[in-house]
Amino acid sequence: MARDTPDGVKGRYTVVGGPRDKPRERFTVRVEVREPNADDLWLQQAARRRRLVLGIVAVTVVIAFLFMWVL
Repeated sequence: MARDTPDGVKGRYTVVGGPRDKPRERFTVRVEVREPNADDLWLQQAARRRRLVLGIVAVTVVIAFLFMWVL
């Protein structure tokens, strides 16, 4: 499959795939930045608490398995 070099491209390049390949569609994501409010702070604190509790549970489970393995 030979193709002409696109404008502005120097050297050789390889085209991967064939005519049956589906073309990739490009898309853009627009993100709006807004000021943080009280709800955002509450959600951050809740996520921090959740990670702390899950970490404590994980450490407890590991200690329990090690204790059972020793016995």
